[in-house]
Amino acid sequence: MRKEKFSDIFSFAPNSKVKAGEGLEKGLFPFYTSSQNLSKWIDKKQYFEEALVFGTGGSASIHYVNEPFSTSTDCIVTINRRDEIKTKFVFYYLLSNIHILERGFKGAGLRHISKSYIQRLEIPVPNLEIQEKIIAVLDKSKLLLEKRKTTISLYEDLLFSTFLEMFGNKNPEFKYWKDVEIGSFKKSEKGSMRTGPFGSSLKHERFKQEGEVAVLGIDNAVDNIFKWKQKRYLTIGVKPGKSDPLAPF
Repeated sequence: MRKEKFSDIFSFAPNSKVKAGEGLEKGLFPFYTSSQNLSKWIDKKQYFEEALVFGTGGSASIHYVNEPFSTSTDCIVTINRRDEIKTKFVFYYLLSNIHILERGFKGAGLRHISKSYIQRLEIPVPNLEIQEKIIAVLDKSKLLLEKRKTTISLYEDLLFSTFLEMFGNKNPEFKYWKDVEIGSFKKSEKGSMRTGPFGSSLKHERFKQEGEVAVLGIDNAVDNIFKWKQKRYLTIGVKPGKSDPLAPF
């Protein structure tokens, strides 16, 4: 099977000047950031062609887009210029080999991937018929995975609702329950209650500039004052330490 250099297949679109914080909860067009999950929208479109979008900060992320969209400054947008090579095939190849992109992230603290690294990537290219078959199979798999995630989300909502009915203010007996101090539950021996540090498996290279879950550290609580200086986030749905963006909790 022949291999093609990424820069021989794709051209690179002009960089966006829109900051990630300008994304909206609702909007006319999808707004991609360095996160693997699409969670923001915007009312202005920047790009119109079928494209691959790479997140450049934190850890590897890649999106396939085939509709008008916009991105933040921490993204690279690439446009296919070869008809015999399917954009979505290249997307699935890199998504299933996300470690190839992960290797390109360098630097202390918040790591970044460079445009030159992406340009040098080698993409194995089967004939067009095989590309289309691979795309069809993986599209069906992706659809099944999304349905599974929706089902899990509905079960989680049901579990939370059931918990409130049993132990929350939806329980008719709730108003008769007494408040007690947490300390009253601990053992009487020394060391039964303590503060950290407890250690963590989270590594700095997993942090992103924006995402669904904020990460707090000791630097956020110095001088008995909460300070939100360097913002760090994790993405829901990825176990710390795993590079597979589809790995569920």
